[in-house]
Amino acid sequence: MYFKIVERLKNQLIEKGTPENHAGRYAINILKKNGILDNKGLTFKGEVRELMTPDQRAIDRVRGSRSFTDYNYNPGTNRATLKR
Repeated sequence: MYFKIVERLKNQLIEKGTPENHAGRYAINILKKNGILDNKGLTFKGEVRELMTPDQRAIDRVRGSRSFTDYNYNPGTNRATLKR
């Protein structure tokens, strides 16, 4: 079972210093804790996140009840900030 979202998180963990032999298991555990994965694979929430672009995921992380159009995305930092 291969999911791009697991691979992305695994690579992010490796970049932050997690040993490669542990990063995959850590990624799966984090995604299970956040409701993106379960024992059968991707949950509905996981399927939605898998289809999102990086800017959509960044905005989704911070947006709360606001609209996606209320935010600017910075690809260099992978962060979304509220428009002024």
